[in-house]
Amino acid sequence: MKSLNILFISSFPPDHSAGLARDFMRALTLHGHKVDFLTRYDFPGQKENEYNIYSERVSDKIRRFCRNHPVMQKFRFMRFLLHKDKIYPGKNSGIIITNLQEDVSPVSTSDLLAKINRPYDAVVTLFWQHMLTTVTLKAIYDKLKCPIIIRSVDMFTFTGGCFYFMECRNFLKGCGCCPALASNDPNDQTAKNFRTKKEMYASMNYAIGLNTWMQRFALPTGLFDKRRVISTSAAVDENLFTRMPKAQCRKELGISGDKTFVLFARHADPSAKGKGFDYLIKAVNHFAAKLNEEQRRKCLIVLAGKTEDKNESGFCIDTLYTGQLSKQNLIKAYNASNIFLSPSIDDAGPSMVNQSIMCATPVVCFEIGTAIDVIENGVSGYKVGIKDYKAFGNAIYTIYNMPAEEYGRLCDSTHKMAMEHDSLETFAQMIENTWQLLSREEMKV
Repeated sequence: MKSLNILFISSFPPDHSAGLARDFMRALTLHGHKVDFLTRYDFPGQKENEYNIYSERVSDKIRRFCRNHPVMQKFRFMRFLLHKDKIYPGKNSGIIITNLQEDVSPVSTSDLLAKINRPYDAVVTLFWQHMLTTVTLKAIYDKLKCPIIIRSVDMFTFTGGCFYFMECRNFLKGCGCCPALASNDPNDQTAKNFRTKKEMYASMNYAIGLNTWMQRFALPTGLFDKRRVISTSAAVDENLFTRMPKAQCRKELGISGDKTFVLFARHADPSAKGKGFDYLIKAVNHFAAKLNEEQRRKCLIVLAGKTEDKNESGFCIDTLYTGQLSKQNLIKAYNASNIFLSPSIDDAGPSMVNQSIMCATPVVCFEIGTAIDVIENGVSGYKVGIKDYKAFGNAIYTIYNMPAEEYGRLCDSTHKMAMEHDSLETFAQMIENTWQLLSREEMKV
């Protein structure tokens, strides 16, 4: 395999979303490829091969002021200013559209193309928000004439505008009548966006990487040639996300020694319906109801992430809120825990599932997103039917009741699953194989 010059494009900085872009680029560079990184937003500590097309707007200044001002943060109405470019859901759909017009680039196409000033063998994309549409991508393709590899992390690539479609299935028939727009028009902007995407995809030499769960939705849309849909891996840096002594990690995170069964989960605002936090509370409490008082005292749930909206925990076991964790402390949290809990009900990921199993920590989750591919019952944890919080709680109880030797074997097989599906080597090989596929004459436009 020859060394490739790769342009990696992601709208967010490399460390966004648990450092997905950073891990992807590291996987490729370790395989000997040259990778340049192009992003929408400015970020500190940029390296020579990392550049952006950032230009501050008035709305950016308003957002920064609101984020940093302690008084402004207290007023709910200021959330509109923090996210004023979003289309807020009509009829309480839970669906959010961030760029309403597919044929209007969120950034200047000419500014973007001006940054691309040398040839590349391939373009790899990650996050598109506030930066890319298929029209933008087609302009990049027209300039470079090299294969485009789309690593899709959400549903924007195959809908008329939303990143997560919740209960809506209009995208299966080309969108229109969009609940996010409270629209009854079958030819509304989302339908026009969908047609634009179909036209752009047909005019490019591309492949799109989707996990099994996403393929179930994407393939019936008719947007993609089946030959161009590939199964994708997560790419978790196994040199960082690795096994560590559980007792030591608990001590360093301030977890009391009398807590013998530790659960770990991401704290999410209950209004973020797709994250399923309400189901997490129900599931954990269903599990706790099976324990006596002494057993419950020895249990702890650790919640990482934003906590300003937490109010009372709602859990029947003790709760530890950590706030935002550094990468190193996140790794310690996985290792300190007996199980990672992922209650998402509308999620292409989350990547924390993949990170957890790389740390040899089993996962209990709903049957959705990345879990479809990497969580096998009794091998790397347990996955249950979506919203079935009782089955979720029962799965926690199953692991709770495991003898130490059986739990040890579960952790070993969990790590083995991660290495087979999510290692840097696996991701790099996927990109290389895809590039070779697209480079064949029969796959060219």
